[in-house]
Amino acid sequence: MFGLSYIRIAIALAVVVAIAGAAWKLHHTGVVSGRAEIQAQWDKDIAVRTSAALVASEKARATEQVLQTKVARIDHDFQVQKTLRVAADNRTADSLQRLETVLATASKSDSSTSATSGTDGADPRNTIIGECSRQLVTLDAAYGRLVGQATALQQYAISVRVTP
Repeated sequence: MFGLSYIRIAIALAVVVAIAGAAWKLHHTGVVSGRAEIQAQWDKDIAVRTSAALVASEKARATEQVLQTKVARIDHDFQVQKTLRVAADNRTADSLQRLETVLATASKSDSSTSATSGTDGADPRNTIIGECSRQLVTLDAAYGRLVGQATALQQYAISVRVTP
């Protein structure tokens, strides 16, 4: 009689263990599939973010390239203007030197004429003309530099302005 009850207890325990194992397996399968689903969503989110970052990076790189091209063009234009300004300054200096030579020659001829006539040979008009021309050349050079700088800055500001 006791043998039969041990068998029943063993069968009952086997059934309980089988039910517990099936429940654990079912739960474990759900957890694993849930983890896989979460991992898939995570991977998809990372792929979307990476793609968006790559697109933004390429756009920024293209914008940077455009701006670098504009800056290079502006620098080239500035160098050309600077070269032209230096050439103009040289021509102006040569003209000033020729004017001073003419004034000095005229002053010498006036002094030789005045020495024979007994008057003072230095013509104040030649001195005034010479001084005014030197000041005018100095002002013209300063004006040319300032105009070149202002133009370069305006072109830079216009070309670098990024439209939203």
